[in-house]
Amino acid sequence: MKKFVYLLSLLCSLALAGQAMAYSVSLTPASQTILVGDSAQVDVNLAVGSTESLFGFNFALTFAPAILGFNDLLFNPVLSNYITGFDPPTADTPDQVTFDGALDLGTALTNGAFTLATLSFTGIGVGISPLDLTGTVLDLDPATGLVDVAASGRVEVVPEPGTFLLLGAGLAGLYGFRRKFQKV
Repeated sequence: MKKFVYLLSLLCSLALAGQAMAYSVSLTPASQTILVGDSAQVDVNLAVGSTESLFGFNFALTFAPAILGFNDLLFNPVLSNYITGFDPPTADTPDQVTFDGALDLGTALTNGAFTLATLSFTGIGVGISPLDLTGTVLDLDPATGLVDVAASGRVEVVPEPGTFLLLGAGLAGLYGFRRKFQKV
C-alpha cells in the first residue's frame, strides 16, 4: 500500500510539474553589446506546450533607463487574432515597458515557439543594463489558468571607438607635456 501511495504522489507531482512547464519565455539575444547611440533589438519568445492554448498574456520588462532609452515595441503579425497593446516608460515608471494581449476572435496559438514581440532600445549611457521580463500567460484550460513566467538578459553599452582615440590622444599629450618640463 505504501508503494502505491508513493507511486501515485510521484505521478501527481510529475503531472503538475509538466503543467508548470507548458509555457516558457525567453529573450534573444540573451546578451548583446552595442555602442552609445546604436540600437539594440530584443525579441520576446514564447513557447506554448502541445496541450495548451494561449488566451492572453501580460508582461513587464524592466531595464536601466540611464543606459538604455526605449524606442518602440512591435508585435508579431502571428498575433492578428489578439487585441494587443503596450505602455511605454513614463515619469512614474521610467525603467519599465508593459505589454499585453488577449484573444479576440479566431484560433488561439497552440503547440509551438514563436516571437511574441520585438522591443527596440538605444544606448544612451555606458554600462550594463539588465533586462528582466516577468509576467503571466492565461490558458484557455481552466485547470491550467494563469502561469507565471520570467526571463532575463542584458545589454552592454560601450563608448564608440572615437572616444577611445580622443582619450588616448589626450593622455599622450599629457605625457609629452610632462616630459618636456621634466627635462628642463
